Amino acid sequence: MTDGEGIPLGLVLSEANRAEIKLAVATMEQVRVPRRQGRPRKRPRHLIADKAYDCDDFRAWLRRKGVIPLHPTRKNRTGRRKTWDEEYKERWHIERTFAWVGNFRLSCATSG
Repeated sequence: MTDGEGIPLGLVLSEANRAEIKLAVATMEQVRVPRRQGRPRKRPRHLIADKAYDCDDFRAWLRRKGVIPLHPTRKNRTGRRKTWDEEYKERWHIERTFAWVGNFRLSCATSG
């Protein structure tokens, strides 16, 4: 999980065969959003994610914590579907951070 600029805020490492949604709550529990003054916030105001995080249990958990989920719904979801086109455009920040971490991991593996 990163902030709006791609700076990492929380990280959970796990084996590769775990679903991301299973690690989402553990990652959110580690988040500390820095502020100019005072203690860091324990949760963000919004969460921008991809369709893999469209799960009723996770959405309910976010709402209980006061976090607004801003991720698209899966095609098979029934009922009202809301799109987050403007907010979702900012997801490139996390993709850039994933690429940076992947490049760092590859450079460490080849140098040692």
